[in-house]
Amino acid sequence: MNLFQFVEDVEAGQFFVSAVHDGSNVINIAIYPVVDSIIYPALLMELESMQPLIDMIEGKLAEAA
Repeated sequence: MNLFQFVEDVEAGQFFVSAVHDGSNVINIAIYPVVDSIIYPALLMELESMQPLIDMIEGKLAEAA
């Protein structure tokens, strides 16, 4: 299992992102809100709405390969 994890600050707040990948494709992804340095349970989101984030992660994986 390969993990790609990072914290992202956006207009809506801070989020911890954890993606499982096989080297080039994201297999599973979860987004956790972070408030006052506490990571809360993952947000329930449709995969379609996360596609831009998945594309960005897969792009970074391709660059690293």
